[in-house]
Amino acid sequence: MILLVSVKPIKGEIVPLERKEIEIHPADLEDEVKIYESFGWELIEKPQEINEENISYEKRKNNIYQVKETIQYYRLRLRRNQNIKDCQRLIELEEAYRESERELEEREVPQRFGLKCMIIAGCGILLAGIPTLIIVIWCLSRYPKQLQSWQDNNEILIKQKEDIIRTAKRLVTKNN
Repeated sequence: MILLVSVKPIKGEIVPLERKEIEIHPADLEDEVKIYESFGWELIEKPQEINEENISYEKRKNNIYQVKETIQYYRLRLRRNQNIKDCQRLIELEEAYRESERELEEREVPQRFGLKCMIIAGCGILLAGIPTLIIVIWCLSRYPKQLQSWQDNNEILIKQKEDIIRTAKRLVTKNN
């Protein structure tokens, strides 16, 4: 941004003019012109469209590619008559506006799960998870005993079935 203060005669009188040259993204052009006009600035000339091309080379695998990047923006040339009514107040308001704009840009958007929330949630999971972990370990440690008991009971039931069949066969053989 370039800021010049000059004195230019208008209709026989000397008028102090403040000049400014700024570069604006195309999407912001209309809004920025309106904002500057709100603070007493006027366009000296039609916005100048600038297209800068940057060429670089990238290597991908075994090939080298030329990468062309085009940057588009508008250059605005503005002026403000410093003899306008309340010019000093407009300057103060513009400075306050730009300061507010900078603060808004620097502010970070609150995160749904910020660091503090993640720490609290992690502690909660750990605290709630400890009883769960104890239960899982207890269940896992009991499993071999339960499996052995189940296998022992199965063997007993299988032997009982075999005994019942033997006894029944003996009875049938006795009665024949």
